[in-house]
Amino acid sequence: MLTNDNNVRSNDLSLRLKYIGIKTRIFKIAPFKYVILCSNIPDDFEKIKTYFDRSIRYVTLQISLSDQVPEHYIEELSPIDMEHPVDDFRATARTRAEIEEYIYGRYHDFDIRKIVPSEGGINFHMDIYVGSDVSDKQIARLQKELTEVDFGTDQIQVLRTTEPPEDKTKLNPQDSVMWLNTNKSYPFTVAETDFWYDNIEAIYDGSVKRKDLSFCRDGELKCFVNASVFPVINLRSLLLLYDTVYLALPIENFLDEFLEMQGMKKKELVQLVSMGKVVLLLGNDETRYDRQVILDAYKESPDSVIGRRAMNAMMIAQLVEMKNQYAANYPMAYEMASQLAKYGNQKQDEVALHISELLVWPYRVVGESFGILQNSSPMAVSNFGINQLAYNFFREHDQKSAIEFEFISKAESAHLAMALDATYFPFRAENDNKIYTDEAETSMMEGMMKVYWYAPEQVKRMQSIWNTNYTERNMLEFFDTKENIDILRTANMADKYQTPMKFRAILENLEKMEETDRRQKIREYNNILAEASERTAKSTSIVDFMLGTTGFLNFGSYLNTILNLLGLLKGVPDMMPGATERKDLQKFRSIAKELGTDNPEKTGEEVYLLDRISPVANLR
Repeated sequence: MLTNDNNVRSNDLSLRLKYIGIKTRIFKIAPFKYVILCSNIPDDFEKIKTYFDRSIRYVTLQISLSDQVPEHYIEELSPIDMEHPVDDFRATARTRAEIEEYIYGRYHDFDIRKIVPSEGGINFHMDIYVGSDVSDKQIARLQKELTEVDFGTDQIQVLRTTEPPEDKTKLNPQDSVMWLNTNKSYPFTVAETDFWYDNIEAIYDGSVKRKDLSFCRDGELKCFVNASVFPVINLRSLLLLYDTVYLALPIENFLDEFLEMQGMKKKELVQLVSMGKVVLLLGNDETRYDRQVILDAYKESPDSVIGRRAMNAMMIAQLVEMKNQYAANYPMAYEMASQLAKYGNQKQDEVALHISELLVWPYRVVGESFGILQNSSPMAVSNFGINQLAYNFFREHDQKSAIEFEFISKAESAHLAMALDATYFPFRAENDNKIYTDEAETSMMEGMMKVYWYAPEQVKRMQSIWNTNYTERNMLEFFDTKENIDILRTANMADKYQTPMKFRAILENLEKMEETDRRQKIREYNNILAEASERTAKSTSIVDFMLGTTGFLNFGSYLNTILNLLGLLKGVPDMMPGATERKDLQKFRSIAKELGTDNPEKTGEEVYLLDRISPVANLR
């Protein structure tokens, strides 16, 4: 028979998430009739009733709002906790496509052949056909669990059949980037589905955090680039500065364009994944990516191929952590938001209403996230994400609609960067002397989310993190990477010389300097290298000179290319034995001291590192 209780509870949750501070109780007054009692009403009650009836209530449900307890009722239903919205997955699959994905996905290890729902109506029921080898125990489990999850009926039968499985490729004709599915031919989608159903409730209660997700790589230096459509920075630069590069992979023929621009082959991309240097993010339908690349990458490193369910889980974990931190720092925030909302509606004060929306957002976003991300891809984060607040600052702008679209389209990148705890490097496309980038929108949205992490006394810490992100983006202005060098060589050199720590330290120091001081420091580095080169030239042949300590000096791209072709420029500095390396390091320290530089020990070490990585990167 048709059941509506959990759909009504879901509508009640949506009402509480919409109207800040409203308190409700749910009464079932007849088999298919309900009353939601409302108190602490923040706005004109008739206006709330109209909105609920038109924009929240499922059209088939008989629900009325009231400010009076009904005289007679069958039972009072428990509400869904807005901070723990999973609710054992009850009534989360409503359409046929959602029901099919839930059953085929969650029970992928069962031999389920076909799902047959009856026509709608009061006697709605569902028959699920399984293979003849499915045990009685499995059938009993399946029938019990699917009845409890509530697809809108309490009559579910699990039956054996000898008929072949239905063609699942025809089940979802609206298949798109927004639709989540479990595709057994892509094993990571199966693993992520299992993880989702086993852990999502624990993520909402805070017992599973991002640090528990293997692909989040807690404690590493990380960056994120979204190469799904537009051109991005040379990955060689990022490999020198970060332990891990999270890469939103381009789809279809865009991958070939991306690889060509990066001077990289598919097998090299897979090798970077195998080395642990790159993690692939697949935010689109899995079938739209180069199948061989992602399967080869998954085989090499299963934790480095991240599909849509895993991305959703990670974003939710970050939102829950943010809300918990916010609640600890500002325990009265929700109550303040409730009072401001009531005052703003009474006085028609738009500023008060806007502030109440800002105060309540961490609570609201947690409550809304599950109902959307249970069935939709990470792109759907814009339906409840920080963009909802960001473009409110432009609500009086004459280009409000265009600005709103820009925030919607950039929300996914901002939320992923925050969830990954990674520096985001914006895309940059140039056309007809015009530059299109997502830097402004993503920076604003990331900045807004960071505000919710910190207590008032931690504002300086928040500013420090903001400055760090700015510094990391700015550091790229101080060096060039050589695009004609094998990208794997760059990655290996980054590991050998620990450039994410040591080269970064040099760049961070340069970034803090005024332009004049920065030029002086780079001149100092080059003077030491020039002196070392001159001494080497006096005691060795010209070939030894070229193979020695001159790589950091910029000969110009044409001459460098010729010398590379002749094999004169050193190519594999890590082939030098340890004793020779120590000798060279001491030589740079001695020259730095002779030239009167400040802190010659440190300066000598910096010049040594710059010389070692010179085959792949030069300071400007």
